[in-house]
Amino acid sequence: MQYVVPMFESERGWGSKIDGYAGPFKDQASAVTFEQAYNRENNNELRVPDYYILALDPVPYTSQKCDYRTTVAGKEYNDKAS
Repeated sequence: MQYVVPMFESERGWGSKIDGYAGPFKDQASAVTFEQAYNRENNNELRVPDYYILALDPVPYTSQKCDYRTTVAGKEYNDKAS
């Protein structure tokens, strides 16, 4: 089963939403690896910034539009799921 990672966008004063999805990934383990790498690279401040995007726990792929890149710090985390 393929999985996607919901990307949660939050901006102080404007609210928050699921902004899109990364993937699809070939399995849940691959999606979790991307989620952890993305958050480790992009959400590592001691305080919450005014604007941020957080990778959430993977969900099954059901034809969601995947408009987020699956690279983190130049490393590709999607082995081109079929």
